Amino acid sequence: MDADLQFIASRLSEEPFNLQLRVAEFGQREGRQLLQIANVVLSSIDSKILMSKEEEEESSYAASIVGGGAGSGDSNGNPSFVDANCLFDSEWAERVVRLLTILGYPPLITLQQHDDDDERQKQEWMNRLQSGERSVVYPILQYCLKSHERLQKRAYLSKFLLPVSLPAELSGDDEAQVLVQRYQVLQEEFKHVHKAHDSLQKEARSGSDLEKDIHQLERET
Repeated sequence: MDADLQFIASRLSEEPFNLQLRVAEFGQREGRQLLQIANVVLSSIDSKILMSKEEEEESSYAASIVGGGAGSGDSNGNPSFVDANCLFDSEWAERVVRLLTILGYPPLITLQQHDDDDERQKQEWMNRLQSGERSVVYPILQYCLKSHERLQKRAYLSKFLLPVSLPAELSGDDEAQVLVQRYQVLQEEFKHVHKAHDSLQKEARSGSDLEKDIHQLERET
């Protein structure tokens, strides 16, 4: 557990969070304070999913997080981009569940069954999340911080690659079926374009690293 806390606190001190929390200081956070940190981390992966419609319309909160202008925090040690008015209610918990499901969070996926017992366990887990229990929040933070960049990409891709399910009343509608098939074709096209874009980005980064090495060698000779 100490190693986990060390990792989380260390990662939170880096970009884009810059919280500068010592391990002991972070270990004292609980309840709402801990949920604020979790909200920041999850929002840095995909802010839109975590925001209600009202928040999305009225607040620039998401942009301030993704922009990376974190800052060190206020006089109480809270990060300057924390939404102090965020309601950690059942609707927020549902949005977290939706995001973590997209991110493939293993403990939650295990609970995503359809029998009554698993539904009860899922509700208990959500209640503990809303309470800011460390045993629930710490593993979420560790999972998200360990693979932050990969999870950001996964959340981004999910907007375009999630399957479309037609409601029962449209299952026999020919026009709706044609639209679904067209959507699936566009999804395949998107996959190819995205892979090509990724390859170009990797080549560009490789060329940039090579240029830095050359400059470094020139300075040393």
